Amino acid sequence: MRFLELDALRGIASLTVLLFHFTRFSSGTAPFNYNIGSTGVDFFFMLSGFVILMTLDKKPSVGQFFWGRITRIVPTYWACATVTLIAIYIHGNVDAWATFQQYLWNLTMIQSYLRVENLDGPYWTLIIEWLFYGVMALVLGLRALKYIEWIMLALLLLSGLYGIDQLNVHFPKLYYTLKMYVPLMNHIPSFFAGILLYRIKLTGGRAWRYPLFVLALIIQTTLTNETDRAIQFVTQTQYNWALLSYALIMVLFVENQLGFLAKPWTLFLGKISYPLFLIHQFIGTVMMIPFLTYGWGWNFFPAFFVTLAVCMVLATGIHYWIEIPTYQWLRKIAGMESHGLSHNTRQKSH
Repeated sequence: MRFLELDALRGIASLTVLLFHFTRFSSGTAPFNYNIGSTGVDFFFMLSGFVILMTLDKKPSVGQFFWGRITRIVPTYWACATVTLIAIYIHGNVDAWATFQQYLWNLTMIQSYLRVENLDGPYWTLIIEWLFYGVMALVLGLRALKYIEWIMLALLLLSGLYGIDQLNVHFPKLYYTLKMYVPLMNHIPSFFAGILLYRIKLTGGRAWRYPLFVLALIIQTTLTNETDRAIQFVTQTQYNWALLSYALIMVLFVENQLGFLAKPWTLFLGKISYPLFLIHQFIGTVMMIPFLTYGWGWNFFPAFFVTLAVCMVLATGIHYWIEIPTYQWLRKIAGMESHGLSHNTRQKSH
């Protein structure tokens, strides 16, 4: 089962994040700041909640689930990190050995726990995804998947308590522990929203699932100060409207109103969205756009489109030469059927 609209939405979401980074961090060369794009990760997490529950509905073992995630995520991440390392060296003005050590620690994906800075901006999201996978794997291992909505509701309420400002005052150690070591708590509502939408899409239950969906969105808005990311670039009102927009888009998808989005270019963007998300920030905002604008005197817009084209070419190469082959090979040696990534993927919309 594959939903073309999800691929299209994933591609469009990656472009919004890219547009935010290119306009916000390119050394002041952009004539505008697409700050709303900083909220795009909330959309990604909502999509992830939907997709991961859909994956678990295929009834894999815990080992198969984790191996599936590893084959899907790790090789591409390593490839993108390596390309970024090369770009950093080309750009120059760095301590080569210290940067290489940073790169090696980043390959673990747990660099935040090791107090090592991310090699590139988007990497902070990966540990949150892995923590979510861990929660879902635990539920799967306990054979409690049919109770996932109630388990997530409990976590949702806990995340709501975490977002209350008084927690920092009355329980500072607990607050610090959650903030530093369980960053998933900041985004539980978005993941839960995706899970609820998947259940609505497949089994219905709108009368009670949509109210829970609204509750998840409300609690997510209370966590803005805890996420530390988007609130640096948008107001609370802007964040609320952005979250509402993502929610409405997902509801339209669930209600089969977004079939028109499944166009060849959006589906292509969906295919390369993961490497594009990982590869674009340093290359775009530190190297290419400042070089083309300050160095060669280009206007921002031609610099933007040339940089976008370069990033898309790199992402396409990584997708076809690394992401697909390693995914298929690693699943083959584990005796698992390949799903979702292939050179000739037949996609169906439901």
